[in-house]
Amino acid sequence: MMPQPTTPESALRLDLNEHTGGCAPEVAAALQALTATQLACYPDTAALTRAVAARFSVQPDEVLLTNGLDEGILMAAVACLGLRPHAALRQSAELGSPDARREMIVVTPVFDPYLQAAAAMQADAVIVPAGPDFQFPRQAVLDAITPQTRLIILNTPHNPTGSEIPIRAIAEVCAAAPHALVLVDEAYQDFGQTSCISALPSWPNAIVGRTFSKAYGLAGLRIGALIGAPALLAPMKRATPVFTLSTPAVTALETALQHDGYRLAYVDQVRQSRQRTYDVCARLGLRCWPSAGNFVLIDGGERYRALIDGLRARGIRVRDRSTDPSCPRCFRLTTGVLAHTNRALAALEDLCAAPQ
Repeated sequence: MMPQPTTPESALRLDLNEHTGGCAPEVAAALQALTATQLACYPDTAALTRAVAARFSVQPDEVLLTNGLDEGILMAAVACLGLRPHAALRQSAELGSPDARREMIVVTPVFDPYLQAAAAMQADAVIVPAGPDFQFPRQAVLDAITPQTRLIILNTPHNPTGSEIPIRAIAEVCAAAPHALVLVDEAYQDFGQTSCISALPSWPNAIVGRTFSKAYGLAGLRIGALIGAPALLAPMKRATPVFTLSTPAVTALETALQHDGYRLAYVDQVRQSRQRTYDVCARLGLRCWPSAGNFVLIDGGERYRALIDGLRARGIRVRDRSTDPSCPRCFRLTTGVLAHTNRALAALEDLCAAPQ
């Protein structure tokens, strides 16, 4: 029997790594309780900044709240890839020249906003291919550093592969590029093993980016944070709009941080969902990679197009990565709420059982 067509509202969105279970009930209730007067006023973010600082065990002046981590990435590019070098980083006459090339280093597969940020600042993106099995290409990154390098973005856990970068490798990159800012994008670290935040005092040129879109279920409200030394954050704070967060966003995150058990319960479901995905892929003969995020990258083999299209026809959206030369034939499956993962994997098993 052919699957029935689905509408965008009824489709299971496992393509954007959102929290498909939604935000905590307490968050939804707090949003519904907002008054017309509250919605008419600009928000005060001081209390929220203190709460976020407490969540990550840092000081409030080491936190910059942003409209999603994407804005934080752009603000880092504004601070580092402009005509003037970052004042808190080691400088040279060459870096200070108006004609100096400005370079940003990223590793494939690349999160598109990194490249968009470099393009916005008319800087060069130096793209380093990942190693075998998507291992972090430590030596290649070190070799790519030049006097013109101003920004290095390291994504851990890496999207879409789920791999984590060893702390010692990040430390080596920081030490090799004292004239550049190293932005460690930890958007998925709620699901990973080790955050770099505690190491920041030892890395004078590094900051960490976090988001509340994934584990807290607040993607639609757009809240992120940059964490680092005040001197490093200063030019980014100057570039960030004063009222970059909305009143609903501030209310939602304040409430979410007070009910952290919801996040922890979701993290547990993610871990179960990842293991379930590994097991099913092994049984179906589909290659996948161990992930520290809330997603798994799957190689669909020769049938990748039929699998991606077949899942969509059944109302299950996955992220098609097959056009990226660094991960051909692959698609990324969000592994969040266990019931949703089971539904997607059941559909995948049906598709693999169908005659070719």
